[in-house]
Amino acid sequence: MSSTLASNGCVDYKGRIADKQSGGGWKASPFIIVNEVAERLAFFAIAVSMMPYLAREMHQPVPDAATHITDWIGAAYVLTLLGAFLADSYLGFFLDHHGLFVHLRCSSKDSLRPPHCTKKPCIPASTSQTALFYCALAL
Repeated sequence: MSSTLASNGCVDYKGRIADKQSGGGWKASPFIIVNEVAERLAFFAIAVSMMPYLAREMHQPVPDAATHITDWIGAAYVLTLLGAFLADSYLGFFLDHHGLFVHLRCSSKDSLRPPHCTKKPCIPASTSQTALFYCALAL
């Protein structure tokens, strides 16, 4: 057995014993860095655009919208380790990022948000519309 082959049971994508010289290490680091940068950009893009979205589209009062945003940002930072554990152990990469697609769908499909406000008072978002929006943020 070659000394460059992994001895801990690791295998490559074809099921062969992994060769430590041809995989992993710094070769994978650009993908990890790009993924992390994209994740941070998505997080802050959502955080910045959430106030106008909650106030204008979901017809929430501004103080309530601000409270929901700060709660979401706080939870995102406090629950980082729990989220990482769940994503790595149970959800996986693609299901974990599914929340961004659900969030996009909530904001682009008319039936998933309240009707456009033409006169005051505006019709608030229904319970199911609000629940789906916050589930997307939680993912």
